[in-house]
Amino acid sequence: MKLRILVALVLLVSISGSAWQKQQPDTTIVSGTTFFSPFFRFHYSFPQGWTAEDNQVRMDRNRVEYQNLLHHSKAAPPLLPYYGVSVAQVFRSYDLLLATPPRTTAETKSPTPYIRFCALERSNSFRSPGSHASMLVRLKAVKLLHKGQKQTISGRKFIRTDVITERGQFIAMYETVAKDYLLLFEFHGGDEQEMNKFAQSIQLLAFDK
Repeated sequence: MKLRILVALVLLVSISGSAWQKQQPDTTIVSGTTFFSPFFRFHYSFPQGWTAEDNQVRMDRNRVEYQNLLHHSKAAPPLLPYYGVSVAQVFRSYDLLLATPPRTTAETKSPTPYIRFCALERSNSFRSPGSHASMLVRLKAVKLLHKGQKQTISGRKFIRTDVITERGQFIAMYETVAKDYLLLFEFHGGDEQEMNKFAQSIQLLAFDK
C-alpha cells in the first residue's frame, strides 16, 4: 500500500492532457489461470491453484483511486503554467492483475507470495523500463537487492530489478513499454528463493505479434 501511495503522489505532479480511453486499459479476461489483456495484447498463465482478484472489484478500485487523485490535484498548489493558468494534472495507473495462492485463515496475515501486474501512464517520472524501480529506491521506499538487468521476453526489452521492502518482502520487478504506458510485472516472495521461483513464470508472458 505504501508503494502505491508513493506512486500516486508522483503521478499527481505529472502532466497529462489525455482523457479516459473508450477502450479501458484495465479491461482484462481471466479464464482459469489464463490471463489476457485486450488493450495491451499480452497473455500470461499464473500458477495452478492460484486465483485472480475479481475483475469488477479491481476495476472499481482503479476508478476510485483515479477520482481520489483528481480530488487531491484540485487541492494541491498550482504546478505549471498552461495557457496562462497554473494547473496540476494527473497521470493514471491501473492494476491489471493480482493473483494469489490459496490461503488459510492463519495465513491471511502474510501478504506473500503474490503476483501483480499494473500499467503506469508514461510521464517524466516513468518514462523508460527501470524508471519505476529506480524511483522507489531513490525515495527509500525499498532497498535495492540486485540492480536492473536487461532481458528480452516475448521479443520485448525489459529491465528486471530486485528489491526488498521495509517489511521484508522480496520483489522482482520487470518493466517494459507498451503504447503510452510503462508496464510493471511484480513477483512477490517471502524470501529471495520464493521470489525467484515465481519470477520464472515471466517466461510464460507472450505479446501478440
